[in-house]
Amino acid sequence: MELFIYAEPTRTSSLSQISRIANVVLLTLMTCAFFVIPHRAATAQTVHIPDRYLRSALKSVLGKEAGENITQADMASLKSFDAPAFRIRDISGLEFAINLTNLNLEFNHILDISPLENLTNLEVLDLDFVRRLSDISSLDISP
Repeated sequence: MELFIYAEPTRTSSLSQISRIANVVLLTLMTCAFFVIPHRAATAQTVHIPDRYLRSALKSVLGKEAGENITQADMASLKSFDAPAFRIRDISGLEFAINLTNLNLEFNHILDISPLENLTNLEVLDLDFVRRLSDISSLDISP
């Protein structure tokens, strides 16, 4: 009588290797998620506002300190913004103020208002005495 003992050493060791590889991959992904992704998300949410006068006025309204960044969430929180006679030339960054309903930029030196073209909630826009502004065709001012 013959007795056969069947063992699967290669299968067990293969499963063990796969398990180890899976653990290494999982650990790598968790490390990336912990260190890399939050940094990218934080920098992606920061709004670049090149005009120092606009940036200063926004920080004042938003209650931001000198070294703090203005985020997309900060800009989205704005419902009304008044910055008359602040010597603002460039309004880049205001395109992130998606909930803005009232905007007062009178007596500034703005040349281009295209950053406002997608602000669909904007109801009141005051550009009185903005003398250098020649083209407002980018705005939909239909009722």
